Amino acid sequence: TAGLTTSFHSGLMNPFGIEFVNDGMEYVMASNSAVGIAKYSCEEPYNINTTNRPLCSGRLLVESADNGSVTMPYSVNLKPDGTKLYVGNYSTTNPDLYEYDLRIPWDVGSAKLNQSLSLPTTKSFTEWRFKEDGTKMYGLDYDNSANSAIEEYELSKPWDISTAGLTTTFVIGNYETQPLSLNILPDGSRFYISGTQRDAFFGWEMTRPWDLRSVRRIAKDFDVSNQETGPQDIAWGDSGRKLYILGNTGDDVTQYTLTGGGYGYEYDLRYVDESTATTFSVASQDNTPKGFHFKSDGTQMWIVGDQNDKIYKYTLSTAWDISTASLSQTMSGTTQTTPYDMELSDDGEYVYVYGGNYQIDQYKLTTPYDLSTIGNVISESYYMPGVIVSSTELAF
Repeated sequence: TAGLTTSFHSGLMNPFGIEFVNDGMEYVMASNSAVGIAKYSCEEPYNINTTNRPLCSGRLLVESADNGSVTMPYSVNLKPDGTKLYVGNYSTTNPDLYEYDLRIPWDVGSAKLNQSLSLPTTKSFTEWRFKEDGTKMYGLDYDNSANSAIEEYELSKPWDISTAGLTTTFVIGNYETQPLSLNILPDGSRFYISGTQRDAFFGWEMTRPWDLRSVRRIAKDFDVSNQETGPQDIAWGDSGRKLYILGNTGDDVTQYTLTGGGYGYEYDLRYVDESTATTFSVASQDNTPKGFHFKSDGTQMWIVGDQNDKIYKYTLSTAWDISTASLSQTMSGTTQTTPYDMELSDDGEYVYVYGGNYQIDQYKLTTPYDLSTIGNVISESYYMPGVIVSSTELAF
């Protein structure tokens, strides 16, 4: 009469043996490949689904059959209240979108696959974005041709992808045939795309917010090739008066100021002043920076790199001015061997790393914004290199 109720990916290679102790609140496992022993703690007695993981406080392995068999997770979105997670699969054979319920808000380790949205195999979506109220979502179709486009879907039931219906397709292939990034302003008035064909960012306005049928071209594109031929990530700061580009050709962050005065110049590529370009090199820490995030007040910048698989925290003595940045803390190493992007929760308590191991890792900071306190989530562990084993952007 036995039935499987839950499973937990321990992160151990070739695990053997399990022993519960302390009235089911802890258990020990061993690995004959990593030659290590790990001790885990549970929030509920004998409930491995409430396990606190070594190093990371939550992990979702989307490659597993139970989680959708996602082979190339390129886009991740979380519902604003942290109760749902959406993962887009970049594939010509299975370009579907997956919806997960988070039984514990913001804890990806508590995710359970709810449903998936089947999409045409002629599509290859590299990015998904949601409207703040969950009534619309936008897919970035990488067609590698003039047919590359943005697709707008309307959800008759907010945040329920089974109710999504295609309403509008907006072709962008004349500007970028290999789009990877779609950035929509929070008010839905503008959006920007970038890709690998051209080292530039392209922008459009929506005269009716969140409606692709009302698109109007912004006259000026922003070519970053003078500073960076390998842009990886983009961020706005200082209420849209600063623009930041992370690149792995120059291994640096470039900061631009938007000038023009008047009303409405914020977040507008037409007002980016290239003469204000300021660069901050991270090459001495990592020569393959992949993702970055700013604290909401502009006093910290966090970067994840693929060379050393580490997270770096920089302190800005003057908010939003990277020329005043200095390295203040370094995480010894993530559980990702190919990190693609990172995000920091607004309260500074959680760090999320997204990578090529088909997983999303969530780390708990016991002291908000203090990287030295990351991952202190278990009472005891014996960790050996190789114990943790197991894709381009993460968004909240």
